[in-house]
Order: sequence, then C-alpha cells, then structure tokens
Amino acid sequence: MEEEEKLISQFNDAILQIQRLDEIWKECRRCREKGLLLVWKWKLDSAELELNDDAERLDGNKEDNEKKTTFATKINNADREILIAQKKKDWTSFYLKLFEKEKILRSIQNSAGKGGKLKPEDDDWM
Repeated sequence: MEEEEKLISQFNDAILQIQRLDEIWKECRRCREKGLLLVWKWKLDSAELELNDDAERLDGNKEDNEKKTTFATKINNADREILIAQKKKDWTSFYLKLFEKEKILRSIQNSAGKGGKLKPEDDDWM
C-alpha cells in the first residue's frame, strides 16, 4: 500500500484574516455610532465566524477547571442574552449585550495572537 503524502499549507491566511477582522471592526464601530444595532449584530456574527477556529483551539488548550469559562460558553451566553434583549425590545440592554459580545470576540483575537501585542515599557521601541 502506498503511503499517503502529507501536505502542508504554503500560504498563511493569518494576515488576510487580520485584514478582514479590521474591516469588520470598522463596520461595527460605524454601526454602533449610527445606532444600527441589528446590522452590528450581523457584523459580530461575521467576526465570530472568522474567529471560530481560534476560539476552539484556545478552548481546547484550557485546563479542566477552566472549561466552564471557555470562549464558546461566553459567546453562547452573550448570544442568548442578546436574543432575550432583542425579543423584549430592550434596546439599551441589546446595545450593552452586543458591546459585551464584541469585547469577547476581540479577546479571542488578542488571545490568538492576531490583535494588539503588548510588551514591557522598558523594552526599546526598535
């Protein structure tokens, strides 16, 4: 039996994902500022799709005692609360829940190493 050849990607999609996310975050900001809450919700769904694999990978790396605070759990809870606020037409709560979901998604992006990067202030800039 012939051994199957292993293939690896010759192209890293990370920079393209960062660019797509940057555009999504810009669109989210515009929606927030214009009060387009339902459109903002849809934009956050796009960000969630972009970050889904990263969230699953990060959740898989958590210790057993951290499992209840997985990104998947946080997103599911946020989605449930968003839906409740939307059904009640409680627009203040709807806004705040969308805001929380965006913070969770941005946290996933940062945890995956695709967001902002911090370093000690005493390090040289170069």
